[in-house]
Amino acid sequence: MESASGRLNALSPLATLSRGYAVPLDRSGRVLRNVAGFPRGSSFDLRVVDGRVGCRVTGTRPDERAVGDTDGNEVTDPEQL
Repeated sequence: MESASGRLNALSPLATLSRGYAVPLDRSGRVLRNVAGFPRGSSFDLRVVDGRVGCRVTGTRPDERAVGDTDGNEVTDPEQL
């Protein structure tokens, strides 16, 4: 039981945030996944382990190694990292 609990905790979004990751959210609370979601001058929240940080976009730099997925969204190909 402890083993299953530990694995479940490792998959928890809060556990991921506690490892130093952050999640950008638009004003509606939806996850922003690519640079197209960050127009210059727009604002968004950055969700961190203990709360949210208000941010404003001053510019973006698309990753030259990004590739499109089947929905046409930009994703990073881990083979090219």
